[in-house]
Amino acid sequence: MNLFFYVAQKKFWGATEHQFDPKNLDLWLESPNQLLNSINSGEWIWVATHIPNDRYILVSKLCVLTPRDTTTNTYGDYRITGDPKQTVLYDQHGQPDLQQLVGQLRFRLQSTVLFRETFEGLDHLRELTSSDHQLLEQWAQQHLTVI
Repeated sequence: MNLFFYVAQKKFWGATEHQFDPKNLDLWLESPNQLLNSINSGEWIWVATHIPNDRYILVSKLCVLTPRDTTTNTYGDYRITGDPKQTVLYDQHGQPDLQQLVGQLRFRLQSTVLFRETFEGLDHLRELTSSDHQLLEQWAQQHLTVI
């Protein structure tokens, strides 16, 4: 199983609305959505966020190292830690807007203008089909720079 995780940068990364540095990304994710508890070591979580100019970008492809991490959680009952050797971080500069691609995935955006509303509440975490995962892989190879 692979997942798509939308996070509000200000809440999770400690960044301001106009500043985002993926090198400061902690390699863990927390959520109240129990779907996060279903992922296993070696599986992937695609992490997306919103940046200025109303653009949505991929931040990372996080490889799960420790599923069901028992560390005290702040943002939900479920937590995973990522593998620093396999996790991929992407440069935000020059990335095309992610909205069009996400519109092609199994879960559909409710509106191309309402990206954030599609991922509100527990819906911020979605399961990906294998074809969705492959589509994200291809898009990342064509459009993104690894940092």
